[in-house]
Amino acid sequence: MDQERQIHEVADLREAFEKLKAEHKKQVNLLQARVDTLGNDKSVLEERSKKLQEKNRNLMKEHKGNSLVFAILVAA
Repeated sequence: MDQERQIHEVADLREAFEKLKAEHKKQVNLLQARVDTLGNDKSVLEERSKKLQEKNRNLMKEHKGNSLVFAILVAA
């Protein structure tokens, strides 16, 4: 009887372990999907930042030229 109870306890422990293992795998998969999404988001944001920096440099060049023309007109 005692051995039968131990076998039953072992079976229960195995079942609980398998449930935890499955839950853990599900969480790992969700986290990995989130990491992948964040990696993609980062790439998109880096590309956008690069384009905005380039646009900003171009605007600065235009404004630098405009301020020079304005300074010449004011001086005349």
